[in-house]
Amino acid sequence: MHEANLKQIPEGMEATDFPLMFEGAGRIERGSAKPLIVVVLSDLLGGKLVVYEEEGPNDFTTIWVSEETLHDRIGSLGIEDVNKDGKPEILVHATAGAHGSALYLYSWEDSTAHLFHPNGDTSRTNFVGDGSGVSNQDVDGDGIQEILCYNRDYDWKYHYLVDYYKWDGKHYVFWKQETGGLIEKK
Repeated sequence: MHEANLKQIPEGMEATDFPLMFEGAGRIERGSAKPLIVVVLSDLLGGKLVVYEEEGPNDFTTIWVSEETLHDRIGSLGIEDVNKDGKPEILVHATAGAHGSALYLYSWEDSTAHLFHPNGDTSRTNFVGDGSGVSNQDVDGDGIQEILCYNRDYDWKYHYLVDYYKWDGKHYVFWKQETGGLIEKK
């Protein structure tokens, strides 16, 4: 078990009757600047994305906390430049509800993260698919990853529908929808 001196637990997330859990962690290297540690802290009410600056061995200071609560169960956290803008993106994959999947996508710049809203719609905080998932991959071969949301089209048989979101230089916007394989209901 690793212990760390976290100088600040985000307000409202102090452990009370339930333990505060680390759901995922990543690291952003910044050349000669101190590296950043990105974590998702959660309790039974939801989670927050928190960015710490590494002061020294096992010594961290909070520099940013997400405004929005991640209401989904966190599955993984990744850091990569998915849209090739030269800034790292923070990808938080989560389970949404009983059978759904979600992706919270942030861009890190200077000392803050910016949440990407699907189609720039600020009422939406994440990309959602049903139990089939949400993924990011370069579909069109341009070197920039698209966001894929897999959903089922229910009828007597159901198809998998894939909603594609493409980077337009500012937002991930809806690009197209394709029908996947046909699966017989049993």
